[in-house]
Amino acid sequence: MARNLTARLEQMRSVPQEGRRDPLGVRVTVDLELQGLRGVDLYSASVDAWVPLPEAPGPYRLELLVTDGTAAATLDNLHSEPFD
Repeated sequence: MARNLTARLEQMRSVPQEGRRDPLGVRVTVDLELQGLRGVDLYSASVDAWVPLPEAPGPYRLELLVTDGTAAATLDNLHSEPFD
């Protein structure tokens, strides 16, 4: 697992920082409101995630998929505006 993580980190964009490489990424915050899911009238949650930027320059788009944790179809999805 550590080798896999190291290989992935080598493929992402970084900048020199005090003698080492500092990975670059974007912070994504998603606010969710779900209605009528499993007998709950209204459920809300906030999710923060850090997404590493690939080595090659963008533009990129983030795709967020909302599922119920099973292999069932996606409940909802969102595509971000393009970013570099």
